[in-house]
Formats: sequence, structure tokens, C-alpha cells
Amino acid sequence: MPSPNPGANAAVVPEQMSRSARLRARMNQSWWMLRPALIFCALVAMFAVTFLLYTYGTVDGTYWREMAVALIGTLLTITASLGIALVAFRAQLRAHREAETLRRFDASAWRSGSLSVGAMRIPGIAVIASAGHGREWTESAAMEWEPGFAAEREEDAIARDAYRLRVPAAEARARELSIALTDDACVDLRAARIALERSGDRRRPVYRLTAARSTYYRFLATGADLDAPLEAPSTGGRSLREAWGLDVHSLEDLGHLPFLAKVGCGTAVVTSDNRLVLGVRGRSMIAGTDPSAPRTRAKVHIVAEGMTPDDVDGEGRIDPRLSSVRGMHEELSLGSSSRDLGAVREQIATGFFLDHLRMQPCFSYLARVSLSWDELRTAAPASQDFWEVTELRDMPFDISHVGLRRLLLGRHPDMEFASNHAAAVVWFACLYEFGFHRMRDALSIPLPPDGVQREEIL
Repeated sequence: MPSPNPGANAAVVPEQMSRSARLRARMNQSWWMLRPALIFCALVAMFAVTFLLYTYGTVDGTYWREMAVALIGTLLTITASLGIALVAFRAQLRAHREAETLRRFDASAWRSGSLSVGAMRIPGIAVIASAGHGREWTESAAMEWEPGFAAEREEDAIARDAYRLRVPAAEARARELSIALTDDACVDLRAARIALERSGDRRRPVYRLTAARSTYYRFLATGADLDAPLEAPSTGGRSLREAWGLDVHSLEDLGHLPFLAKVGCGTAVVTSDNRLVLGVRGRSMIAGTDPSAPRTRAKVHIVAEGMTPDDVDGEGRIDPRLSSVRGMHEELSLGSSSRDLGAVREQIATGFFLDHLRMQPCFSYLARVSLSWDELRTAAPASQDFWEVTELRDMPFDISHVGLRRLLLGRHPDMEFASNHAAAVVWFACLYEFGFHRMRDALSIPLPPDGVQREEIL
């Protein structure tokens, strides 16, 4: 796949849509209703013609009168059958079409180097597996982690130079800005293998993954900033991406990287009254951003956690679901323990993707919780890691709401995603909730003028 643009830190890049693309989106929104209406009008017209022939063109006891009666009965039967068929098969046909479209879409993300839908473009995101409308990605693919941990990835001279030069500078900046910065344990995707295995009457991909232990500073020195020049003898002043000649074409290539592929996990939390919860990032070390830079719009994030070696199940296998649960407990006091103030009613695996800007494999989830928005914003400040955000914000989790569309398109007047990870996690949540075709059309039609926050039926 093409390498992302050096220094591209924008979480979402809005793109211009052609007039024809916008017209197709508008037609797609109404075609589901227009097509049955046209068929119904045609049947009504045929019935009217037949009834007129029956009334004025035939007489009792003739062959043509019997023929007209039979034709009227046939038309009534066809109309009833058509109505039943539309109800019975519409969802099934739509799901089949959407699955085919998603397969093509996921493949195109690797080739283009970004996740592009309608006028939305999220740089650096390559889709490995994604949910469908109302269907988790793990229903059509399998993920198997090897038990235990592999040996830690070795560093080469370039990685050692990056650590020597960048980590002390980051520590000094953190002290100056009073920002928390610690060398916490993290998980490196040490190896990945992909196989196709038969499941019933179809074949599905199986991702066999191997984890290794590592620490955050190793990521901070390398993957967190691959595109800035590094003045060191081993790089010749080039960026790490250029010095290493990175060219990743599949998940399996991550096992051969000269630096760790730090595994991340993101969760889009939706309250019981259907509000999407977003946290405004405070003065924290966010990879690829400068905390001291001026901000014109609030940078919002979802519940984001790096996996740790403690996120293992009863068999000693790494499990990203546990990272998601831990993140919701630490940041929002949500979970199943007696210390939590709200429960997670549903946890949905919505996507598995690779961030090419930082070479991070990431898992995304949608979590529906028991608390309403008002209850959650009151309870959340009691969580242990609430200090990571300055405030919580919300918006309707409904793609017909113009605020959510503005945020996904990077055109919200007050907020922007803090990272491409946050944008991708919200995209995958919307993909599960609303389906690909509806999302594509909603992100293709023009936005209303600035300041207009009306909802539209999409």
C-alpha cells in the first residue's frame, strides 16, 4: 500500500464530492421507497384497465368476462405476494449486497492508505476486518491468540538511536508541561498468520496472533513518530519510515518490523438514552500531537487503551475485549464489578484495523451501557483515570443528526477527533449500527449551512 503522507496528523480529512456522487446518494436514500411505489403504481394501472374492460367491454356468460375475472384475481394475488416478498427478502438482499460491498471496501483501504467513505477520509487506516449492519466482525472471521508471550522484539541501531534522542526530550517536555509520562508495560504484536478455514458451507479467515511484552517508551521513540526527521548517524537525518524503508502490505508483515507494533483498543460508549460519549483530551501525551499547540476546536476521543500483558483470559491468552472492559472501568466507572457505578449491557466487536501512521494494530468496540447521559456524566468523575479528560461531551448516536455527520467529516465547529484511531472507532460503531450503504450516502450528501443543527431523515 502507499505510504501515508509524512507528518499527516489530521484525524479526519474532508473531501469534495462531485455533483453526480451527491445525486446518487440522494437517490439511494429514497430508492428503497421509490421502487416498490413504482411497481405498485404499475399494478394499480393494470388493475384499473382490467376492471374497465370487465365493466364496459364484456358481458355475463362470455369467455372474455371469465378471462377478465381471472386476470383481476391474478393481479390481486401478485400484489399480495409482492408485499410479502418485499417484507421477507428486503433485509436478506440488503445484507448480502452490503457484505459484498464491505469486502471490496476493506480491500480498497489497503491500496489507498486511508479509510474513505463519501466525503470522509481517515488517513492511515487500513481495514483488516469490519462489522456489518448488526453483525460483529468476529461472526465472519476468527481471532486466535497464542497462549503466553513470545520473546521481546530486538532493536536495531536506528531504534536505539531514536530511543537515545527522543525519550529524554519527551521526559523533559513532560516535566515542563506537568504531563504524566510513564514507561508502562504494553503489548507488541510479535507475529501474525492468516489462514482460510472452512466453517460450515463457507470459508472464513482465521487470524492467529502472537503477543510479546514491551514498554511504552519503545513505542514513543519509534512508532509514535515515524515521519519526523531524526538527526542520527544511522538515519542520515531522514525519518524513521524512510530510513527503514517501511512497506507493509499485510498484517503478517508486522512480525518483521524493526520496532514494536503496539496493540491498541478503542471503545465507542453509547448511553441508555442513545448518546455517544466523547472525552475532551486534556494535557496528556497523545502520540503524534503536541500538547502545547494552540487548539481552536476541542479534541475529543473515545475510550482508548493500549493493551497490557495483564489483559489475559483464564487460559493465559491476550484478549482485547478485556482491554476494552478495563478502559471503561478506569475512565468511566463502567463494568461488572461492585466498584463500578454502571453496567456494560452489550459489548460489540466492530472492527480490526491497522494504523499505518504508527504501525499499530487496533481493535474497536461499541459498548451500550446502563446509565443515561445525565447519570454517566455525574458518575464518571469518580473513576480513577478521569484526569485524562477535561470534560465529557455527548451527541445523539444517530447518523441522521447533522452533528455526528459534521464530526465524521471533520467539519464540526466545536470538536475534532484527537486521532485517526478515535475517528476509526466511531466509524466502525456507526457501520455496525446503521450499515455501510446508509453511512456512505449520509457522508456523501451536502451538509446544511454552518449553525444549522437540524436532523434529517436519511
